[in-house]
Amino acid sequence: MIPMKAKGGKGATRTKAVAEVIRREMWRDMQRTYAPLPKTAGFWVEEFRRWNGVKSKARQVRENARVVERFVAAEGIVRVHEIDMAQVVAYLDGLKRTGVKDRTVQQHRNALHLFCRFLMLRQELHLNPVAPVAVASPAKEAPRFLTARAQDILLRRVATKCPDILLAVQVALWAGPRLSSLRAMKWSGVGEDLLTVPLTKTRSYALVPFAKMDPRLREAVARGGRGMMFPEHGATWWVRRLKEATGLMPQFGQVRGPGAQWHLLRATWAVERARAGATLWELMAWGGWTSPQTVMRYVNLAQASGGRRDRL
Repeated sequence: MIPMKAKGGKGATRTKAVAEVIRREMWRDMQRTYAPLPKTAGFWVEEFRRWNGVKSKARQVRENARVVERFVAAEGIVRVHEIDMAQVVAYLDGLKRTGVKDRTVQQHRNALHLFCRFLMLRQELHLNPVAPVAVASPAKEAPRFLTARAQDILLRRVATKCPDILLAVQVALWAGPRLSSLRAMKWSGVGEDLLTVPLTKTRSYALVPFAKMDPRLREAVARGGRGMMFPEHGATWWVRRLKEATGLMPQFGQVRGPGAQWHLLRATWAVERARAGATLWELMAWGGWTSPQTVMRYVNLAQASGGRRDRL
């Protein structure tokens, strides 16, 4: 019988140390043999699309990803860690030469800035090469609003074609809530003297006094009810229904963008209230604006148009 060695001792310690060295060498060989290939720009574009999808709306995600893909293809980028400021400047300059508007150039710059910020979070870039690149700020157009005659035409069209959104159009036209706030309004928020409007952007509420609004507003919400004031549909449904009601009205054909038709009603309310003597701070409180500069655009427009009611 072969005698067994006792456990422990110097021999056992030496054996364990040798086995550990061999194990580490084998692990290093495997790492060198099966090391992952460097990730290409296309991989990071898809990762950016998924990451951006958590924070932004689907339409904005598609536009940002399209801009990044165009940038990567135009500059021939293979590895994202090679992106530098010169490539960003060359891309934006080439975009300007195509004759696009300053607003479009700024949108492309913002999308690239967000992409490079994402790469910094993934430790692919140490600095954001888009940050020092400046582009011309687009000139802001004056807000559009409806005249008194256009408002009457709109209400008649809605009452005839889409009566299910007539009350919503009246509230938007006479109380000025955003579409998101309009969809969240409840009958319990209708009081004797105040209309409670939920401000979805700031997660608060605005108390709009009936005495400061169009006198027809109190009559429109007088019948009351329970639960939500309006049908619980998505924003797309509301936009489509208003388009069906407005038809070929030129005032609505001159605004572009999702939800712009509803925002036209909000702008009309702001201009009408400014004409009626509402102060800057009252408009900010009722409309849920946080920037005085935004409200001043409506105040200045009301002062410039004065009593001329024939202007769009």
